[in-house]
Amino acid sequence: MIQTSLSRLVNADQRKTLSPQQDRERYSWEHYSGEFVYPDNVTRYLHKQWQRESPNMYAERCLWADPAMHFATVVDELTGMVMQNTSEITRQWSQEDTLNALGDPEDGNSVSYRLMKDCDGLGTNWDTFWNKASVNMTVLRKPWIFVDGVTMDGATKTSEAKIHIIKPWDILDYVTDSEGHITQVKMRLVEDTRTSVKDDAKPEERYIIFTYDGWTMYDSNHAVIRSDEYAYYKDSSRQQRILPIFPFSLSLDREVGYLLARKCNTIFNTESVRDYAVRNITFNFLKIVGNDEEFNKKVEQLRAGTNVLQQNPANSGTDEFITLDVGMVDATSKVLLEKIGVFYSMAFKEYNDAAGVKTATEIVQKSASSLNAFLTLLSTALDEAENAVLWRITQIYNPENPAVWPDSYVARSTDFVPSDVEGTINNLVKRYIGADKVIPLPDDRLKDVLTTIANLDNYKMEGEDLDEVVARLRAEPPAM
Repeated sequence: MIQTSLSRLVNADQRKTLSPQQDRERYSWEHYSGEFVYPDNVTRYLHKQWQRESPNMYAERCLWADPAMHFATVVDELTGMVMQNTSEITRQWSQEDTLNALGDPEDGNSVSYRLMKDCDGLGTNWDTFWNKASVNMTVLRKPWIFVDGVTMDGATKTSEAKIHIIKPWDILDYVTDSEGHITQVKMRLVEDTRTSVKDDAKPEERYIIFTYDGWTMYDSNHAVIRSDEYAYYKDSSRQQRILPIFPFSLSLDREVGYLLARKCNTIFNTESVRDYAVRNITFNFLKIVGNDEEFNKKVEQLRAGTNVLQQNPANSGTDEFITLDVGMVDATSKVLLEKIGVFYSMAFKEYNDAAGVKTATEIVQKSASSLNAFLTLLSTALDEAENAVLWRITQIYNPENPAVWPDSYVARSTDFVPSDVEGTINNLVKRYIGADKVIPLPDDRLKDVLTTIANLDNYKMEGEDLDEVVARLRAEPPAM
């Protein structure tokens, strides 16, 4: 029986000394998850202006930081396109005429039924787990999966097998042989050693070394805590061992997640500067004419709440409020909107371009249809990861019956229906713009429709150009 008694595993998820690669992975993940604006993190991502920004001003700007989750929106949209094909997945747990112990997922007493309902011991169902895996692959360059075997207490089974996603910064080290096979992995985790909620919370940091023969857990002082043996094989011949932990990733030529996270961080900082400027210009400056005694007296009166001030008639000039110039805010807002627009127009292209080299003909195709390249890549990578998990789980429950190990597999559909951009544009024109329009719109709503059409056609239309088109349409609606 394969045993991997790590049922209380909890991802370490603590910021330690990271390699440059891991630090970029963490950077990407915190921009996806929103952790980059948490109080403990925001000063690492919201950059202080070293000239003309005092520490107090910077601290106040950190409190006012209001991020928009553009990166998360793109990632969720991409992974959602793959996961919406869930009903078309071909997944087999066991053959009807074999003795595969995973059983029928429709049977409430089977292993496969339990995994479909709770695959990680935390109540996560199987489809949700792979949705999380697709997000991890899209954001991170190389996350890992750990297949945790059944937990035994002597001859008694105390819990079933589980699977866990391991963030790359919790993989401390790994070793490969001359053929590139991973032979050893060192992983960090935090173990909750409590037996009751009444106990003091004392999570203990551990690290585990996985080899072909088993695992050994150590404490932070390198003392052995416990260990166990297992045997996982590459194929049914049982000639070559594999580990219960392995990386899964997209075969992208560049770190697209990190690059897009950087773009979002630039937008975040630009928004912060703009928002803080807007806040400041709403508090006008009061210019007080007078000597120090008169100035201090008026300031005290203002603090006391008075709205009447006396001015010494001997003083030249008058007290007045100074309104700050809003030109800078307008300019910053314009730059910000352009950056956001460029981000969304480039985000899908970045992932798509990284999915493979294209011919000149492919480059000029509509982005909506060429997005299939990335979606197919993501779907295929998910299949590879899930099949690697199913291969190990089948061995856990059928250790002495290698003939049934290939029984369990998955194959996702790669039939992704691209957005019909031309059809969408034509429908909008027919419904709102043509001479036979179905729904008449006021000018402001018509501008919204025209802006949407222009964006779909990769064209920017605003301001006077937009006003001119609206006027022309009112004067002479196009025939359909």
